[in-house]
Amino acid sequence: MTFFPGRSSIFEALSKKLLLLTDVMFDEIIQRMREKVTSLQYVMTLHAEQEMNDDNLTIYDIEQGILTGEILERQKDKVTAESKYRIRGTTEDDTEVEVIAKLSLTGKLVIMTVYRV
Repeated sequence: MTFFPGRSSIFEALSKKLLLLTDVMFDEIIQRMREKVTSLQYVMTLHAEQEMNDDNLTIYDIEQGILTGEILERQKDKVTAESKYRIRGTTEDDTEVEVIAKLSLTGKLVIMTVYRV
């Protein structure tokens, strides 16, 4: 029994609009990240470098992963409340890779961790 007729369709419509806005926001962010990669305006944390080496990935694989990838989700850092993004793309040999990265206040892309999927 529905107490508010049509209410679920309103929520569905709002949910679709929110998803559309999120997609647009993610598209803008991934474009900015790709620009940082192509202009070499990025840094990699020591953790990311260790993970890259452990998974036998190269910096070219990571760059390719960002250039071909899409943002899967936004995560909030518990300490700083900064947004970081989980990106899935493909390496030069078509292996899937995920990159956790953020745009820093200094204007650089910070690659926080990487791993094969």
